[in-house]
Amino acid sequence: MMKVVFLTPASDVRRSTFYRIGNLLYGHSNSITGPLILGHILKDAGHDVSVYEELYNNVDYSKIRDADVFCLYTMTSTAPRAYLLADKL
Repeated sequence: MMKVVFLTPASDVRRSTFYRIGNLLYGHSNSITGPLILGHILKDAGHDVSVYEELYNNVDYSKIRDADVFCLYTMTSTAPRAYLLADKL
């Protein structure tokens, strides 16, 4: 059994206080489903899986460092943050 962690980084704008207040007022946007689907498949295969979306909660980086496999799901707008996290971890 492997420990697998998926992380979807959020862009700088989306991590700002004003954006998070807007989420409280208007609701969150939909989660990105790719990591959720892959995580579910791996969990069904018997692996220990955690999926984080940086936009919605604070990430426990100690769990990421302890993982056997770390997966970053990114798009163009979140690529700078993904590179920063990859270097950090």
